[in-house]
Amino acid sequence: MTRTVISSAAPAAPRSGGNGTLSDGVHRIGTDAKAGRWKTAGPRDSFGCYWSRNSNDSGDFSAIIANGLVQGPTSVTVKSGEFLELSGGCTWTHE
Repeated sequence: MTRTVISSAAPAAPRSGGNGTLSDGVHRIGTDAKAGRWKTAGPRDSFGCYWSRNSNDSGDFSAIIANGLVQGPTSVTVKSGEFLELSGGCTWTHE
């Protein structure tokens, strides 16, 4: 006997916003988000936001290509195949 299973689960939502925005998380460039320049106005509080361009999503220190702590307006340029890790609550927009 063959059974057919139909999933009613909705597909996972992309981690980038529909209007070209990114928020906290790890985003695969070229899949989850566009390659190119991403910018932010900075944090809403005094703690700052963190960004990291990574060669993979292993979480290993050696995967970091470049990183920074955002205290005001800034931008970062990422290439397809890289991973962009964001935290701290900043909203990033594709330029």
